[in-house]
Amino acid sequence: MKYLFTALFLASCQATTPQLDLTYGTRVFDNSQAWEETNTQEMMGFQVNYAGKSDIGLEIGVNNSEGDTHDRYLNRNVNVATTTVNELYIGLRKSHTLNNAFQVFISGGMSGLLIETEVDLAYSGSPKDQDIGYAPYVGAGVNWFVTDDLSVGFMYRHHFLNESVDIFATNPDLDSDAYLMTLGWIF
Repeated sequence: MKYLFTALFLASCQATTPQLDLTYGTRVFDNSQAWEETNTQEMMGFQVNYAGKSDIGLEIGVNNSEGDTHDRYLNRNVNVATTTVNELYIGLRKSHTLNNAFQVFISGGMSGLLIETEVDLAYSGSPKDQDIGYAPYVGAGVNWFVTDDLSVGFMYRHHFLNESVDIFATNPDLDSDAYLMTLGWIF
């Protein structure tokens, strides 16, 4: 593991121009029954990568997603049940520029996810439960450079580990897909 972080650090030192991407889209967890109808979540975040326009480098980012359901949760009447996922990730990104106007990239790394569910029970209060899980991810995307420093694009990310977290009486997997629009600036 220490060699992985050493390689990530050395790779990030090659590029001198970091890129900041603001992201917005949807996260969809694959096992909708275990997520109790909170499996489709609005997602937003940001990431910084050091891959430059056409190189390899470190990427690190933060995402937040949230989904809710009304009426029923765990076979009980509820006013609302809300599941929030906070994610911190670090990985390696390889980018390649086509015709100085488009950038394609692939990435992979490890995510730490804090999952919290709060249930507003009809007539019984608002209990909360949370758990932490870890999942590797892969991603790919394309950016269009509007100017030399500004890009818009689309990114796909997949968490592919079926590790479960313990939320109330359910054990939802962290296996998910994210479909994100990006707005990026190169410093």
